[in-house]
Amino acid sequence: MKSATVSVRLPRRSRQELERLARRWRRTPGDVAGALVEESLRTCAFASLEFRSTPAGRVPYLAGTRLAIHQVVTILRDFKGNIKKTADHLNVPAALVRTAQLYARAYREEIDTLIGHNERGFVALQRLLPNLEKADAPSAA
Repeated sequence: MKSATVSVRLPRRSRQELERLARRWRRTPGDVAGALVEESLRTCAFASLEFRSTPAGRVPYLAGTRLAIHQVVTILRDFKGNIKKTADHLNVPAALVRTAQLYARAYREEIDTLIGHNERGFVALQRLLPNLEKADAPSAA
């Protein structure tokens, strides 16, 4: 992805916090600032979206839930795209499932990568715990 340079003025305290966060994330302050602006723009575009730090990096979640967008999308796919059935299964409003669906359409590669990481993580865990089985996918009926 091509990037463009934008100059911004920050209060001294914000700059110090940005530099502290950059050290913690082992990135440059410019990279961190760009990532935070991108996240902010996405949360403006998608209602009920927030980003959280996880071992996999910064991951989009449905605000007010413990559900990562890619988790909702995986279940939505199991239900063949049926928003109501997915919402009922997760016990969340259909509007939240719709947010996940729209976000996944806009950022397909990101979501597919996170889903792939989950799949690979399960396979690795299964090597450690050979009797581990996946729960059956929800019935679309």
